Amino acid sequence: MIRSIDNILNRVTMYRLVLYYLIFLLGAAVLLSFVGVLGYDPFALLFSIGFLIAACWFTNAVFAKAFGVPPNAESVY
Repeated sequence: MIRSIDNILNRVTMYRLVLYYLIFLLGAAVLLSFVGVLGYDPFALLFSIGFLIAACWFTNAVFAKAFGVPPNAESVY
């Protein structure tokens, strides 16, 4: 049992594992806000996420250029 879980987790990087979990939480939040369980506007939530991803992408590109290193595509998200 533990060996099969280890085999699955060894194939996924930590960035991707956290990314998948955050995408799951975002999907749950948007779904619950569409249904009305959460008091947030789902379009405002999606706009906020889009704005934050754009800001992170821009910051990642600027710092990668400033330090002369290749940008990590996974760390943007």
